[in-house]
Amino acid sequence: MLKFLLDENLQPEIVDRILEKRSEIGIVSVHTWRNGQFRGTNDEVLLSEATAFGLTIVTHDIGSIPSLLVRLASVGIDHAGVVFVSKRSRRAFDIGKAVNGLIALWDSEGGSDWTNRSEYLNWPPLR
Repeated sequence: MLKFLLDENLQPEIVDRILEKRSEIGIVSVHTWRNGQFRGTNDEVLLSEATAFGLTIVTHDIGSIPSLLVRLASVGIDHAGVVFVSKRSRRAFDIGKAVNGLIALWDSEGGSDWTNRSEYLNWPPLR
């Protein structure tokens, strides 16, 4: 089952807004997850910890995460998935669209196995 972990560059408000709309969605922010102990942690450690808890990371980091995923795959290390929010979208980042995009992704892929998957977030229209 798909469960999200928002990285430190995404507003924790996204978690609250998703849970207000859909309390059954598993979502947490790195700002509060495990008492915030993974804020500022390097990508590999965060990805490893998220994987141990079955959490798919949601991130803006298209600079270093993709190469990390390739390196991990080359040595046979699994991860619990990554959802990318593109830098282009970040300039005009809209929390409402992020909320709707994550809900739509959960609705369509929530029951799927996210092991070693990575995708870009689609931006559906606001409802």
